[in-house]
Amino acid sequence: MRCSAADSPKGPRRTGNQTAGRERSH
Repeated sequence: MRCSAADSPKGPRRTGNQTAGRERSH
């Protein structure tokens, strides 16, 4: 959830997939 702040601007719609989204982001 630490990437939540960086994921918000990049993909606010992926709020539910933030767990899998942050892994694909990295």
